Amino acid sequence: MVRMGACPTPYGESDEGDEEYFGYEGLVALWYGPMSGAMTTGDADGTLLGHPERASYNGAVVKTGFDWDGDGLPDVATGAPGYSVDDESTLGAFYLETATPSGDMDLPTAHLVITGGEDELFGGDASIADLDGDGELDLLVGCGYAYVSANSASYTNCEGAWLFYGPLSGDLTTADADTHFEGDGLPGGEVMLLPDQDGDGTGEVLISDLDSSDGALLVFDHPEY
Repeated sequence: MVRMGACPTPYGESDEGDEEYFGYEGLVALWYGPMSGAMTTGDADGTLLGHPERASYNGAVVKTGFDWDGDGLPDVATGAPGYSVDDESTLGAFYLETATPSGDMDLPTAHLVITGGEDELFGGDASIADLDGDGELDLLVGCGYAYVSANSASYTNCEGAWLFYGPLSGDLTTADADTHFEGDGLPGGEVMLLPDQDGDGTGEVLISDLDSSDGALLVFDHPEY
């Protein structure tokens, strides 16, 4: 699996002749081995495509090597912290696909699609593991602290991290999260589900806060959130 970041497309015109956005929808590309020589995205066996009409920055984070649906095959997940629906507020989105990537696959129709709220930049980082020990994988998703828009404007908003207990499928929003980790700074730029650190039989949640004067790592001891 090779992650491809934002893939720019030039300005174009709509059917009405209006100038459209400078597109950074992004893609994630997969090549099946063995491989040799120079490879391009055009040679990929499968590509996961972001929203075709939004500068979503799909591929900001990519996770694979986990089996979400229990079919014995690895699945893939990708974040798009720049996704928006009105070109004003940046919602962000996170996609999880259980089908084996083959050809061009549109992520808005993935097995699991989670959309952020207003200016949440949801999908900048993610971690997948069985946090509560019930045999189902759980999902922790952070935000896009270091997101840069197509017009070079910088965004440093970060609304925390969101925890979803599995199993999950379909279309969800951050309002469906089981826990929302917030803070006074900018928490959620980096997130991780950790194995049991204190011997109580359950895992822990690790979240960075880049707005702390010295930088901070916040550890939450499950289940006492």
